[in-house]
Amino acid sequence: MKIWRIYIAFIHKYPIWGQIATTGTLTGLGDIISQQVIERRGTNHDIIRTIRMASIGFCLTGPALVTWYRFLDRVIKPPMKYVPLRKLVCDQVLFSPCIMASIFTTSMLLSGKNLKDIENKLRQDYPTALVNSYKFWPAAQIITFYVLPLEYRIPYVAVASLLWNAYLAWITNKSYKTSV
Repeated sequence: MKIWRIYIAFIHKYPIWGQIATTGTLTGLGDIISQQVIERRGTNHDIIRTIRMASIGFCLTGPALVTWYRFLDRVIKPPMKYVPLRKLVCDQVLFSPCIMASIFTTSMLLSGKNLKDIENKLRQDYPTALVNSYKFWPAAQIITFYVLPLEYRIPYVAVASLLWNAYLAWITNKSYKTSV
């Protein structure tokens, strides 16, 4: 409980950095879960991959989420009817496809893959990941936009995304078919 209080104090004192740190940490943890639970790697854990995924959380996903949620709060304001639903639709239609493609691309680039490899990976796995995103995130985002104040959205989404991050770490790092 003391750790939680320290974390909440940190989030309140440094809301942007706290949210980014939360996202990066939980993205790395998602990769650990992916490697140990889904892939059952045991002692063959790829620490470089975990660092790469955490870096994506710290440097790409975290800042993008902070910026996006602040943008939504500035643009879609009460007294507009159905504000949370409008935010959800914007999030799923505009943000999700872009951030997902960015995560795939960044992961592949950091893995040393070339543009053709990235194109093949996006063709093979991006549509499936996006469809699965649409199955997973709307319920979580309804809570985000209907219930939570701005400063708790990133931590909540980050925790909700542990399972998603494990899936995303797996699908972005699984082998892909190369075209001849």
